Amino acid sequence: MIKLLAFIALFLPVFSAAGLALWGRRLSLAAVYGVATGAVALSRGATAALWFGLTPGTASVISFWTWLHVRVGAGVCLSSDFALRLDALAFAMMMVVAVISTVVHGYAYGYMKKDPSAVRFACLLNVFTFFMVLLVSAADLGQMFIGWEGVGVASFLLIGFWYTKQAARTAALKAFWINRIGDFFLILGIGGVFTMFGTVSYADLLAPGAVQIHALSPKFEGVCLLLLVGAMAKSAQFGFHVWLPDAMEGSTPVSALLHSATMVTAGVFLLIRLNPLFEASELVRSVIVGVGVLTALLAGSVALAQTDLKRVIAYSTCSQLGFMFIAIGVSAYGLAFFHLITHAFFKSLLFLGAGIVITKSNHVQDITRMGGMRRQLPITHGVMLMGTLALVGMPLFSGAVSKDLILEAAWAYPGQQGLGALALLWRSGGGGADGALCVALDDFGVLWTDKNSAGYQGCPPRADGFVEDVAANTPVGCGSPWLGGVVEAVVCR
Repeated sequence: MIKLLAFIALFLPVFSAAGLALWGRRLSLAAVYGVATGAVALSRGATAALWFGLTPGTASVISFWTWLHVRVGAGVCLSSDFALRLDALAFAMMMVVAVISTVVHGYAYGYMKKDPSAVRFACLLNVFTFFMVLLVSAADLGQMFIGWEGVGVASFLLIGFWYTKQAARTAALKAFWINRIGDFFLILGIGGVFTMFGTVSYADLLAPGAVQIHALSPKFEGVCLLLLVGAMAKSAQFGFHVWLPDAMEGSTPVSALLHSATMVTAGVFLLIRLNPLFEASELVRSVIVGVGVLTALLAGSVALAQTDLKRVIAYSTCSQLGFMFIAIGVSAYGLAFFHLITHAFFKSLLFLGAGIVITKSNHVQDITRMGGMRRQLPITHGVMLMGTLALVGMPLFSGAVSKDLILEAAWAYPGQQGLGALALLWRSGGGGADGALCVALDDFGVLWTDKNSAGYQGCPPRADGFVEDVAANTPVGCGSPWLGGVVEAVVCR
């Protein structure tokens, strides 16, 4: 029964995509999105059932078949089973991906209703979800890399979905090639891990004492840096960040899926998953802190000059990812994951709300031409306000808890010179993008003023309003202080 539930949790979205690709055009659009959304929802249910069916506090490996067995040297074999490693970290990440993906699938039905390629879009969303679940539940680095590459290809197809637009094609290619640069370093890092440890299995790499045996090797820090560069590219850190704002050329559901719980957090997830390796190197963690600081400063500065609503939110994503990297650099892995969860919900909320605003204002994205949302789109106004308050760290909202705990950890961390000053610098930079969003929404009148030159075309569809209303409750709930302790315990046990 456990193996069946694991199979459903992983493979149901891709089976749905295959079925819709073959027979989707024979069905009504409502049926297509019902199947696509239902597959992800059932995958989420299977994941929840697995959580209750397995022994708490342990890592269970469920193997399906052996997919790789090659001899790479005298008496040395590289063997890998297609298997899931179901521990607390994997379960939590699988649930975040499934919940956000379910909401995005439901939202996409209303958003893409008039698009002639809406069936293809539903298939791609399912494929993206499958590869993301594969990435976070993989039992070894080889299988993780399959999910990693699959997510990259699916994001390329989703960003360039409207391939008749030159801007969409350019943005898709930029995201694809920048991520391929990072993937080159990542696969070198995986090769380095195999060379040192003789395995790429998480069970062996995370075993007590496994890292200490190799931590003094001259190659160890080089391998960690290679893995870090791969994570930086996927999570749009300084030097690799340029693909993320341009990815806004994709549709709003794509923006919500890429920028909240899925692709951009994959690099953060990898660093948390391999935390024993990075914990053994003070130098590498110092680099991670520096990368986070630079990313937050850059994102905060650039966001202040943006007038495109989706690009402002995108730069805010870069800022929040910088927060997560800082937390990892000061060994606060549980707090990094806590912020990953809270960020996933309020950022997807903001993107989905922005999609409604843009759609109802004749597809205008210039925030200087928006206004009147409070009266004409009251539901969207309310939930976007909640998302904004969560983003800027208003007390009782998620950002106030996760951000402040990370800042406290950075300030108190004893291992690096001047880290307290870096935390203050990072706060000023990280708050820049958050403040930019708040200033943009407030000063340019998206939330409060009654003037706009774009005009709103009536009220949002009831389905969109319902989805946003439900999602709006999540940032508040995730801000509960007790949840931070739960996440810390889950990740660190």
